[in-house]
Amino acid sequence: MSKVCTVARALGITGLLAVALTGTSGCIRLGNDLAIGTDSSQTAKNDSNFALADVEVTGVEVHDSAHGNGEKTVAIRWHAVNNGSVDTFADGYYFKVYQNKQVMSVGYAADIDGRSDEVQELAPGGEYDGTSVYYINDLSPIEVKYIDPTDQSVKLDQTFNLE
Repeated sequence: MSKVCTVARALGITGLLAVALTGTSGCIRLGNDLAIGTDSSQTAKNDSNFALADVEVTGVEVHDSAHGNGEKTVAIRWHAVNNGSVDTFADGYYFKVYQNKQVMSVGYAADIDGRSDEVQELAPGGEYDGTSVYYINDLSPIEVKYIDPTDQSVKLDQTFNLE
């Protein structure tokens, strides 16, 4: 039951309903084989209850915050592909952004519609382009990680210089 509670907290009500309605075991696995170049032997540990959504960062942009007070945000553009054999989710919630050894907060950019915690369900072979926005302290480099919610492993770890 604790796995169901963890998934419920991670996915929110929409995700929980999707899990309940599709009759899965209550566990959803997100991975990133494309972005980190893992080999196919790692997918052998997955059984029919798990699906992989491969996620890669396609761009990083600096924007003004929606508050109009001079704060800056960074928009992480990402692409997800469901290479698994069952439905899964592309979820921007699992990104973590670090700057100067601090975890950055989810933000809102003045010229980008939407939220950083967007979720899209994907059928096998489905693809999705998402955007996650975070407040930043300055224009020093950021480290972007994508965390697998099932085992807390880091599936993506890239550093970007900001301009």
